[in-house]
Amino acid sequence: MNIDTLKDQTIIHGTARSEDLYPAFRSLLVVLDPEKAQGYSETFDDIPEWDGLEEMWAIADDLDALAPDGYYFGSHPGDGSDYGFWKGEED
Repeated sequence: MNIDTLKDQTIIHGTARSEDLYPAFRSLLVVLDPEKAQGYSETFDDIPEWDGLEEMWAIADDLDALAPDGYYFGSHPGDGSDYGFWKGEED
């Protein structure tokens, strides 16, 4: 998959629940970097809640590292429940 096709595209929307975000984030990492994804649990239910939260944000950091130049992975600046690759603010 070409990462540029994901610019300004919603990956998951309308939730901030870790049990919703985790599988969406991990599924995307499986597509973009399958080797890296193998280091994470397949489902959120496989791990204790606090460890799952840490793992979920670690996956988000990995996705952010894969973001196209000038973009970041995270919540949309205008909608905290809209996760994807968004254009970063210019300095």
